[in-house]
Formats: sequence, structure tokens, C-alpha cells
Amino acid sequence: MRMLLDQASSMDLMVLPIVGVGGLGKTTFVQLIYNDPAIMKQFELQRWCCVSDDFDISTIASNICESSVTGREKALRELQSMISGKRYLIVLDDVWNRDSDKWGKLMTCLKQSGKGGVVLTTTRDSKVAEIMTMGVAEAHNIEKLSDEHLREIVQSRAFSLQNQNSDELDGIFGKIVGRCAGSPLAAKTFGYLLSNIL
Repeated sequence: MRMLLDQASSMDLMVLPIVGVGGLGKTTFVQLIYNDPAIMKQFELQRWCCVSDDFDISTIASNICESSVTGREKALRELQSMISGKRYLIVLDDVWNRDSDKWGKLMTCLKQSGKGGVVLTTTRDSKVAEIMTMGVAEAHNIEKLSDEHLREIVQSRAFSLQNQNSDELDGIFGKIVGRCAGSPLAAKTFGYLLSNIL
């Protein structure tokens, strides 16, 4: 938040990748930032684009512009026109592509707006984050949750309607937490499954 609010306005383009394995909450984390009132006040234009496997520049540009323009050059011109002179925040969620040429073309377009543009991305691949930042900034790694936090999630989901804390379940919870491998999504899923059988 501090980087987006304090530093972005002095840069032509800030790219901030959020990196972590699947299920850690990268997208949820970015949604909290995206919807924060201070961020909404700071940026004149906000757009969210789910990328996934297909890093097609014209599709990404059209999605950001919320238009149906086809063709890469037309889409990039429309994107450039839309962001021109504006402080913007664009989220590219779930980026996988390692093609630095494609990324470079999109970044060249996004740099044309003037000062204060931010691209916030989520990815599971640290190499993708390295390509996106082009050595300018470091990626922000989301750490795995501790066993203690995972246990809380599993228990709260498993016993959502009743408060049960049985010693005989401690061993089961320990094994389940071990299988979660630090993932809050896995903990929620295991907790939900347990709620149906306990």
C-alpha cells in the first residue's frame, strides 16, 4: 500500500508482482489492495484482468479497455488512449507466460501514459515475476501460513456450528495441517470436508 500510494506517482510505470504457490491467497490479497478506499482515491482508473495461460496482448488490452476491438495494434492504441494522462492501477491476475517480448510490448504501451501507472500482478512463477519487473523492482513473495494458523482455519470450518475441542481429534488435526503444506485454501477445504463427517 505504501509503495502504491507514496512511490508510484513519481515513476513512469511501477510493476509489482505478488508471487506464491497456488492457494496462498495472492488474488485475495490483491483484491484487498484494489478495493481499499485510499487506493480508489489515488488512481483515476482501475482495471482487473484475469490472464491465466494465454498471454495474448490484444485480448489483455481489450479486456482492460472493456471493449471488443480486435487486432493487436488497434487494441494497444485504444489502451494507450484510455490511460493517457491518467494515474491507473491495472491488475493482471494469474500470469504464467515467460515470453519477455510480449511483456515488453505491453509495458511499452503502458509507459506512454505519463507518471503514476501501476501494474499489480499475481503469479506462481518467480521467473515470470523477474521478467515482468525487468530488474526494476523486487517481487513480493507471499509466505505459507504457519501450522498454528492452518489449524485455526481447519477447526473453525470443521466446527462452525459447534465448539468442540476433543483431545482425540488433535492427532487428526495435526495430520491434516501437515497435508495443507502452508495453504489456507487447503485448510478451508479440509475443514469443510470434516464438517460434513464430524
